[in-house]
Formats: sequence, structure tokens, C-alpha cells
Amino acid sequence: MINKEIIISSIFALTLFFMGLFLINNNSEYWEKQINVLSKKILHTQALILEKAVNRSTASAMILASHIYTTKGDMSDFNEYSKMMYRSFGGVSNLQLAPLGIIAKIYPLKGNEKAIGHDIFKSDNRKKEAFLAKKTKELTLAGPFPLIQGGIGIVARYPVYLYTNNTSKSPSFWGFTSALILLDELIKNTDLNSLKEKNYEFRLWRFHPDTKKIDVFFGKKILKGKHILSKAVKVPNGTWYLDIVYTGSSISNRLLLFTYFLNVLISFLLAYSLYLLLKQPQKLRLLVAKKTKELNIKNKQLEKEHFKLKRLSNALTYNSNAIFITDAHGHFEYVNKSFEETTGYTLDAILRIKNFVFGNKLKRITAIKDTWTGEGRYYKRNGEKFYALTTVSAIKNSKNEITSYVGVSQDISEIKKQDLKIKEKEILLIQQSKMAAIGEMFENMAHQWRQPLSVISICSSNLKLLREMDTLDDKEFYKSVDNIFNNALYLSDTIDDFRNFFKEDKNTKNFKLNEVITKTMTLLEAELKILNITVITQVDDIDVYGIPNELIQVFMNIILNAKEELLKVDCKKYIFIDAYIEKNNVIIEIKDNAGGIKNAIINQVFDSHFTFNKKEGTGIGLYMSKLIVEDNMNGKLSLENKTFTYQDNEYKGANFKILIPQIL
Repeated sequence: MINKEIIISSIFALTLFFMGLFLINNNSEYWEKQINVLSKKILHTQALILEKAVNRSTASAMILASHIYTTKGDMSDFNEYSKMMYRSFGGVSNLQLAPLGIIAKIYPLKGNEKAIGHDIFKSDNRKKEAFLAKKTKELTLAGPFPLIQGGIGIVARYPVYLYTNNTSKSPSFWGFTSALILLDELIKNTDLNSLKEKNYEFRLWRFHPDTKKIDVFFGKKILKGKHILSKAVKVPNGTWYLDIVYTGSSISNRLLLFTYFLNVLISFLLAYSLYLLLKQPQKLRLLVAKKTKELNIKNKQLEKEHFKLKRLSNALTYNSNAIFITDAHGHFEYVNKSFEETTGYTLDAILRIKNFVFGNKLKRITAIKDTWTGEGRYYKRNGEKFYALTTVSAIKNSKNEITSYVGVSQDISEIKKQDLKIKEKEILLIQQSKMAAIGEMFENMAHQWRQPLSVISICSSNLKLLREMDTLDDKEFYKSVDNIFNNALYLSDTIDDFRNFFKEDKNTKNFKLNEVITKTMTLLEAELKILNITVITQVDDIDVYGIPNELIQVFMNIILNAKEELLKVDCKKYIFIDAYIEKNNVIIEIKDNAGGIKNAIINQVFDSHFTFNKKEGTGIGLYMSKLIVEDNMNGKLSLENKTFTYQDNEYKGANFKILIPQIL
């Protein structure tokens, strides 16, 4: 007679086995459904991409037709215009013009010479779509059909109607513009070929317009699988169909067999364990006692964890920073007291409104499933503006799935106010630097005007004298007038140069570095020439992004500083300006041969109010130059003493090095 322990254990084993079997089968069906849902999304996306790729490629025929309409049928610039379009539209093999249906122009012509003179209306393969296009006055698509040169192609053909003269009441048929599109190239512009890497097979087919049978023209002819999905793709004067099927498996057969085996093994082991427990009640009681003791220990551990959580909750609730917690979709679940005080919103108030303070930020963060840190301007519930530095971090479970987001926000309104005050001080320093430069500019203007004013004075006096002596002839008169005019024009150009320098222009733009250096030297060359200072430039053709006048101010401050130092030495005076590209950076070096700067003060040169000229200097020129280069142009301005050779002579001087990221 079978005892009750065996009966109970057997029933327990069978129950476990069938429960495990149910879970395994149910899980396999679940993943198949998920794969089917994903496959539908992929199919929908790929169909849209393919439809857009076809429309984009066939649009070349319509654009070419528009050009022919604009030129009233003039085909003289066809090659030039087609060359531009050929580069712009992927997948287009060639472009054609067919006045009255006879092909007269092809780009590129090489390899397509035999098609010249071909009458489309007499072509068995293409005349049907040609007559349809002429009749409907709309774009038609011929094909797909095999090409002589290999591959599959389609022809987009657009009819062109022109007014033959100004008195015509309706346009007349001029001909066709056509684009031959390689199907392989068209497919490359989509993601269809990448489906194989995702365990999908696909095919493109249509109902043949003549036989009405299924015509598979791309991909695998026959798809095998339980769930073949299909999506219609609209093309001009027809419909294609995209079929895909998932060839992978939600769970491998080997893993499925292993799972079944594991289910049997676990059911047997648990049933056997139950049998042993039923057979040994004393051991069971001891085991229960042991488990009860472990449970008590666990309860004590839970009490400790509860205490820790309570402390953490208090830390969140009474933290001086605003703290909030959302679910994985950005829906608010918790805000602390500081958050309510900072924004004026309670959790209930947040849940009742659509556009909350941090709502837009959270949508972007949850979309990219990442951590975000940044400053932002927000508005409290009462409409008051405030600035906050916020960090939102994603919380993930053991499966690396995001379960929630935690945000910590610090009110930095006061810090922003202090930053604004600092910015205002910097603007004042810039203005002071500008004003200090005005004196230098007026001195340079005086030097530049002295010679042309002298020439004008001499010419006018000479004209007056010759007139009084009645010896003024036309030749001398026009010569003197031209001389006066040329020097007056030079004065006008000089005024324009100085006015452009002082013009307030804060717009950043691309500009030529050599032009900025030339303008700088125009402003300073008169004074430097008088002081016998030679400027030697070696500047590559480089584009720079920034504010040209600010860079001119930087160059002037450095050159004027070099001028002051050169006045202290008794030798031939040089200033060297070199500019070149190095490791994706624009390097500008300005050096002199004044002997260099003392090591004791070289690290103080860029400090505000430091000056070499104790009597007249303001000490803000080089300080402002560093601010302009490093804050406004994301570059770096440095200084070192450098020994170098020029014309077999060795010199030493201060070398200012400007590094600006290159425009790529």
C-alpha cells in the first residue's frame, strides 16, 4: 500500500511540473507577441522611409521639368543644370530630356549614347506610362524592369506643357523630363538592407500592370515564417508592397529543451524534499525553528533598514535644496518642503496642471533615458522668475531598466545676480580699454594726416600763386586738383578705418585673419613708422569665427605694449606677426626684440591694472585682451620670453601666443 507521503509528494511534483510548463509556454508566447508588435513598427517605419526615398529621387524629374518650363523649352544649359541635380539626388543614374517624346539630351551621356533619338511613344516597355503621363499631365513611374547594363531600374517621367506664344489660351505638349533610378542605389538610401542584421527577411513586390500577377522585384522571392507582415508603399501611378518576416526565434530550441528539463528536475527535487520533510517531522520542526530564528533576524535587519530609510526621508524632506522624484515617464511622485517653498507648488498642485516648471526638461530627459545637469530659468507659481541649477539622475533596477528619476535643484538666483554685476564690471573695463585706445588712435590719425594735409596745402598755395602770376595752364591746374583729390580721398579712407574700429558691432561671424591684421596695421603704421619700428608679418590664409573689432583691439593692445618696450632699447626695432594652423587650432604669435619681460613680473602681466607704463598706462589692455580671447572666442592667450634668429642675428623678446579653435 502506497503511503500518504508518496501520494502528497507525487501530487506536489505534478502540480509544480504543470505550473512550470504553463509559465514556460506563456513566456514564449509573450515574446512572440512582443516581436510581432516590434516587427509591425519596423515595417511601418521602413515603408515610410522607402516612400520618401522614391519621392525624393523621382522629384528630380519634376524639378528638371520646372526648369524647362522656366526657360520656355531652352535646353542649352541642360548639362550644367543636370550636373548640379545629379550630385544632389541619390540613386539617379541619368537625367533625360525628350521633346515630343524623342530623347534628345542625356546626362551623363557616356554609356547612354544609344538612347539618343529613341522615341518613347514607340517603346513597348515604356510607351504605356508615357501616354498615361501625357494624358494625366502628372508624374508617372515606369518599371521596375531589368536594365541592359545590369540591375533593376525605374524611370520617373514628367510631362512638360508650354505656351507656344503670348496669345495661346492653353499650353501645348512640349515633351518629357525623365530620371532613370537604380533600384539598388535607391534601397541603399533606406535601412532595408540592415534588416538582415536584425534577423529579418524582406521583399518588394507589386501587381504587374499587364498580367495582374505578383511581381517580386527586390529581396527574397519566397519568405518563410508564421507571421509575414505586409505594408503598402504609395508610388506615382501605382503601389508597391513591402513584406517582412522575422526569421529569428523568441527562445532557441536548445534553451527550450533545457528549460523543460530544468522544470522536471526542479519539480522532482522539490517533491523529493517534501517527501523527506514529511517522512521526518522532527527534522521539519527543527528546520521551522531555524527558519523562525532567521526570520527574527531578518525582522531586526528590516527595523534597522526602516530606521535608515526614515533618516533618509527626513534628509530629503528637510534638505535646503529642492528635491523631487518622478516615475520612469517623468510623472511626479514626490517633492520635498524646500521644493514647495522654492516653486510655490505642492505635489497635488503639480498633478493638476499640464505645463509645470520642470515639465519640458523632464520630457527631454526621459526621452533620451539619461542623466542631465544644467542651469535654467523658471517661474514660480506666483509668476516670479528664478534661476536654478538642476541635476536629474536616472534610477535603474538590477535589469538596468529605469524605474524613476531623482532631481536636485539649487536656487542660484543670487549667484546669477552676482555674475551680472561681474559682467557689468567687465563691460566697464572693456569701455575703459576702448577709451584708452582712443588716445592712441587720435595720435595715429595725426601722424597719418600730417603728410596729405601738407600736400593739399602746398598744391592749393601753388594754384593761388600761379593764378596771381597769370601763368596757370590747364595741365598744371588738373595735376594739382588731382593731387588734392587723391590726398583728400586718402584722408576719407583713414576716417573710415578709424570709424569702423570704434563702431559697436557685437555680431560674431566668419572673417579672414589676414584682413583683420591688415586693418590693425593701417591704424598703427604711421606711429610705428615714425618710431622706426618695422613690422614683419607671415600670415596664412585662415578663417576665424568671432567679432573682428574685438580681435583688432587684442592685436592693438599687444603691439602697443611691444612699442613701449621697444622704445627702451637702442637697436633696430622689430615686431613679428606669425599665424598658422596647428592641430585644428589657429595659432597667432606676436613677438618683439625688446629683450623680454623680467621673470619676477611675467606672471602678473595679465592681471587687471598691471601696467608697464606707470605714468600713463591704465593696466587693463592686456587684461581685457585675455578676457576677449578666452571668454568670447573660447581660446587661450599666453606669454613667454623667446629667443629667436632673424637675418642671422639672434634676438630675445616677449612672445604673445593666441590659440583659437579652428572653424571646421
